[in-house]
Amino acid sequence: MSNTPSVQAQYTACPYPPLEAGELPHIHPPAATWDFAHYYCSHRHAPQEPHILDAGCGTGFSTLKLARANPGAKITAVDLSPTSLQLAQQRLKAAGISCENIHFLQADLAQLELQETFDYIYCTGVLHHMPDPTAGLAKLKAHLKPRGLMTLMLYNPHARH
Repeated sequence: MSNTPSVQAQYTACPYPPLEAGELPHIHPPAATWDFAHYYCSHRHAPQEPHILDAGCGTGFSTLKLARANPGAKITAVDLSPTSLQLAQQRLKAAGISCENIHFLQADLAQLELQETFDYIYCTGVLHHMPDPTAGLAKLKAHLKPRGLMTLMLYNPHARH
């Protein structure tokens, strides 16, 4: 049995992260710069602006930081919760970021079927909520370009001890 409806209900009722809209320059997430990640892995600067998938974007904090770090990127921000996606759009608007190159999509990552692949997939705090995290990772990998990069963050059972 899938726990997707309960996860969707949780994040629709309590969008995450519960941060005020706007720039939030005092909060610094892990490096979200495509050129940095590309150079770190290949020892070469990135040849072009990336196409980024923000998988499980929540209320848009990661989307905000990805957009700021990669101003010419095309970003697809996906989340299960429509409430979170509304807040994400408000966050970017309050920060003065144009959403011209950002596409927001309400979808379940386990069912994700996009007609495009991505240079960079950013997915933090999401896969461990899925009924089958391995299948979720495989779904993301299927949307990654050859030689593309993926940043993942998962909670672990010992993280709070």
